[in-house]
Amino acid sequence: YALALVNISQARLVIGETEKAKEAAQQALSIAREIGQPLAETDALIRLSAVGIENYDLENALENLMQAKGLAETSSNNRNLALIELMIARTYFRKKDYATCSVHAKKALDVAKSIGEKNIIYHAEAFIGAHNVTKGLYNMGVKKIEDAILNLEKINNIESLLIVNNLYAFVLIKFGNSDDARTKGIKILEQTLEEAEKRKMILISRFVNKLLTKFRDTSN
Repeated sequence: YALALVNISQARLVIGETEKAKEAAQQALSIAREIGQPLAETDALIRLSAVGIENYDLENALENLMQAKGLAETSSNNRNLALIELMIARTYFRKKDYATCSVHAKKALDVAKSIGEKNIIYHAEAFIGAHNVTKGLYNMGVKKIEDAILNLEKINNIESLLIVNNLYAFVLIKFGNSDDARTKGIKILEQTLEEAEKRKMILISRFVNKLLTKFRDTSN
């Protein structure tokens, strides 16, 4: 039942029902701890963290992720460990701590490579590329993100592709230092929004809308 609640939480989050997603994850966590199911507990903590990241409750998200990481390490669950490190990287990116983001992205990359988890490999490489951009290695970083996007297209992971497209657009607009880069970034966000809406990925649509509003306002 705990794992069923985890799946409900994930489904609720995709359609933007963050409070219901949080409630289902909290119920799953309580049940998993009560009956002593570390795998279900890990999954519930991951789902709670995902809600926290989307709600910008980043400190709680990190706290839950660190608990989940400990459980994944204890059980040698490398699939979850790679995912958790990637989520930690994403959380630090939202905190604008790009160096720490890159540290955890590299950890996610190493674990993902050991198990051949391509989605996490390419997603982590995009975060590392973004960090390169923030260090002044613009062309190198952008190339790394573009390669990650091409690879995600090859494996047809739409959710990760849309998320990394957001990352790409953000980097172009914030660090491109040219009207062409800003225009390209805005266009990528518009295309990402269209695709997310078509696939009824409400949470991603909502996030992209916020970015578009923010960047269009600052361009005026």
